[in-house]
Amino acid sequence: MAIVRGTSYSPRAFFWRGHLGQTLVNTVLSDNPGRDGYRPTDDDRALLAAAVTSRRSVGPRRDMARDGEVPAGIYLMLEGWAVRCRQMRDGSRQILAILLPGDVCIDPPGRPLNHAIVALTPVRYGVIPYPQFGAAGAQSPDLAAALWRRQLEMASIQLEWIANSGRSAYERIAHLLCEIFARAKACGMTHDDECEFPLTQQDIAEVTGLTSVHVNRMLQQLRRERLIGLHARKLAMSDGKGLQQVALFKRDYLDVGRVQA
Repeated sequence: MAIVRGTSYSPRAFFWRGHLGQTLVNTVLSDNPGRDGYRPTDDDRALLAAAVTSRRSVGPRRDMARDGEVPAGIYLMLEGWAVRCRQMRDGSRQILAILLPGDVCIDPPGRPLNHAIVALTPVRYGVIPYPQFGAAGAQSPDLAAALWRRQLEMASIQLEWIANSGRSAYERIAHLLCEIFARAKACGMTHDDECEFPLTQQDIAEVTGLTSVHVNRMLQQLRRERLIGLHARKLAMSDGKGLQQVALFKRDYLDVGRVQA
């Protein structure tokens, strides 16, 4: 499959078309229920509007929050890609989560982080201060439930990552690529069978617990088998069904937060 060059994804597309963020963001200005069947009240709109207007921006490979820092509140991803990661004593790094638009970072208030949150691309995010969230959340159980479902999704993904560590290197990487593409597609960040892919081989190694050399070999094998294409920071699913088969990928774990409207 040929790589499409020059494809662009506008910040507006990231922000307003985000599937995971639809409940939390798009419904601020809409009376239509979102993915969770959630219809915002005026208080919900006020809370989300406060988060959206309280915006911060960071450049690629810059910290959104440092290890040991007390977070300012709940972070709502608006644009870009980021990771949660922990620096190990030997200087290596372990990536704990990949964050896309619509994802939320909810950490215990008043406690220092035991990891960092780092942007992979230019990132914009909103901050919901804990006291405002507590007050509004008590009056808005639907909003609290929607936020809770976002956390369930992230927890489900992290459990799958743990299970993934028992697979072969080939399967681990294939599975991660399937997951990233599925999540990007849910956020409206794909074009046909292609999506932005800002992760380096070192980043993939830090997710999967492999060396960058091993990652390189597995990616080359996936290319030779014409399952994927990687070029100019874009991932092409040349044979998406084939990749899912070799990865033993089933996307059910990505939908744990979905409920019927």
